[in-house]
Amino acid sequence: MIYYLIIFTAFLAILLCFLYSIFIFDSIFTNVSIKHIDVSSSGEATRKVKEILEGLKLSEGNFFDLGSGRGAFAIRIKKLFPDFQVYGFDRSPFKVYLSRARAFVSGQKVVFTRKNIFNVDLNGADIVYVYTWQTTVNKLKEKFEKELKPGTVVIVSTFSIPDWDPVLTKETLKIKRDPAFERIYVYRR
Repeated sequence: MIYYLIIFTAFLAILLCFLYSIFIFDSIFTNVSIKHIDVSSSGEATRKVKEILEGLKLSEGNFFDLGSGRGAFAIRIKKLFPDFQVYGFDRSPFKVYLSRARAFVSGQKVVFTRKNIFNVDLNGADIVYVYTWQTTVNKLKEKFEKELKPGTVVIVSTFSIPDWDPVLTKETLKIKRDPAFERIYVYRR
């Protein structure tokens, strides 16, 4: 009996190492190709977004997380706002599968789709959340102006949308070398 337990434990350890190496390879491959590293939203950013959504009296609608990564932020939003229909979009197949597994384990109904964020149809979005690089935010601006319906709330972490005036900004983490790090910018179309 102990023999089977040792074999099973070794198998699980090897499986976890394999999955972790796939994750590392996926992150390196997808990020080297675009010359960026992954960024993920902190728990503090989630709390600030919750405050923002509550302040705007938003408790239902379609919430789009563009560049959802491993899905943690989208899952936390669904837990906080169960009446939202939450959708996460990422270009990495591994991250999408990991996100789906995390959503399943957490019991949250979040739809994760493998799609380049520039190919996502934003017409159905009521709230759009983005935490990506300034160059990407600059490119998304035109897409937002073409596709977002009037009244859509756009929340951008760390980087602002050029030539748009935020209706609100929130500070999250105070870092001396980068005071804008995880500053939350809120816009309404």
